[in-house]
Amino acid sequence: MRQRAFKEGTIRSAWEKAGLIPLNPGKVLSQMKAISAPQREIKPEDQIIDWTAKSLHQKTRQKSNNLRNSLNYGWQWLFEALKS
Repeated sequence: MRQRAFKEGTIRSAWEKAGLIPLNPGKVLSQMKAISAPQREIKPEDQIIDWTAKSLHQKTRQKSNNLRNSLNYGWQWLFEALKS
């Protein structure tokens, strides 16, 4: 069985049918089915969770920026103090 499966002609034929040799993307694309994400009902609690996550992300980013600015100011102050 393995001897028949790994013959050059068998492999070449499989690659041709797959559209790999010669390269033929249309062969593959024509066999693909379009799928879409399933639609689901949006519940009020989902909206609250989404809003909370966005709010937390914004607050975290703001705190991070404030901390970064404070540290930068602290380093600048220290360097200026060491210069004089």
